[in-house]
Amino acid sequence: MAGKRKVKSASQPCPCTIKNFVVTCEHGRKSDSVQVLQVVATPTESRSDEYVFGPDSAQVVVETGVDYGGDDKVKAKLTAGGGCRRKIRFSGGEFSSGKWKGGSSRSETLKTEPFCLQQLDDSSLSLVRVSPVSYTVEASTSSGRESITVEQYPSDKLSYGVKVDGLGYLAKKFNDAWETWGETAFGWSPVTIKPKINAPVGSLKAEQCWKEDDKNWTALHEFAVEAGLDPLLGIEVEVDLSLAVCAGAAVGVPPPVSKFVGKHLADILVGVGLGVNCKMLGSVTKVTRTTLVTGASSAGGATYKGQVTLSFEGHFLIHLTARVGSDYIVSVSARGQGKVTIANDNELKIEAAKLSFQPSVKLKPIVLSVTVKARAFVVFSKSKKKAWKLWKKDVNIWTGGEREIIDFAKLR
Repeated sequence: MAGKRKVKSASQPCPCTIKNFVVTCEHGRKSDSVQVLQVVATPTESRSDEYVFGPDSAQVVVETGVDYGGDDKVKAKLTAGGGCRRKIRFSGGEFSSGKWKGGSSRSETLKTEPFCLQQLDDSSLSLVRVSPVSYTVEASTSSGRESITVEQYPSDKLSYGVKVDGLGYLAKKFNDAWETWGETAFGWSPVTIKPKINAPVGSLKAEQCWKEDDKNWTALHEFAVEAGLDPLLGIEVEVDLSLAVCAGAAVGVPPPVSKFVGKHLADILVGVGLGVNCKMLGSVTKVTRTTLVTGASSAGGATYKGQVTLSFEGHFLIHLTARVGSDYIVSVSARGQGKVTIANDNELKIEAAKLSFQPSVKLKPIVLSVTVKARAFVVFSKSKKKAWKLWKKDVNIWTGGEREIIDFAKLR
């Protein structure tokens, strides 16, 4: 009809509808469709402590440290229809009374409260179970409103370490002292005892912290352990009985003379040996990711990278050695030996801040071996060895309950 104006449909969309609303951290990560962004600041402060046990020549050093502080810079950006007045505000935490601001973007700096200071007030707090500080970022136009949650995790990186290299000095002093004293103590005996101690060498380190996942909006907790203790501890004892000395004693020949004759003419040695060696090697990282449960974040499943093994190996051996001739002219010796080894290889577990393992004992195949050596005028030497295993595979003979090695949460 002429003169009538066309009326717009009421169903026509409002031009002020929110088209896009996103929150970005300073590292370029963005909130996802779940409308959540988890952030972790880069630490800017650090402190460390060192505790030394023992004298200078035989020290055990325990080190603890923490990196903390830093700020999270967060930017919110809103895209809406043309001509619409847009507002963005932060609320929660220190921004609970924040005012609305006009415009399409807003940046804020979120201060980080050091977790290590919170632990001083409450020692029961655990970094892996910490609740993040939550902020709400709201965007509003005349036709709609949306919100995104920013969850801020502590920036603290806790580290612990134990160095035991100094204990090797004590072991060497003991071994050297026994070698000197033993020659005198057993010089008039047909029995020779040879003990040996292998002291711990190396270190054990651990770190834990929260980190941003650079592939998505989530944060994750890492607990890493690195072990390099080889050996962790070792003790060996070998006892030899000289038949030449026993025979000499029967006819009145002094033991020192019998030993000299046995070494340069002929002798038969009967011996037994006992030993145990332990070592801890490898590195493992436990990663715990956060998940969303009814709109709030919580600790999710854990995954492990790498492996740390705590190994024990004990052995018992019996040997018989026959030798004839002189090492300075011509000599031949034959040694037959049977060795029984009991050992285990245990993978260490990380639960919360505790390092533990489950022991299991295995009997390794019994090994029988024969070694023949020949020497002539010091310039010629030849050796040949043959070994047999009575069975091929290890036999599991015992599995025990879980054993805790150390609780790092108690080291502050």
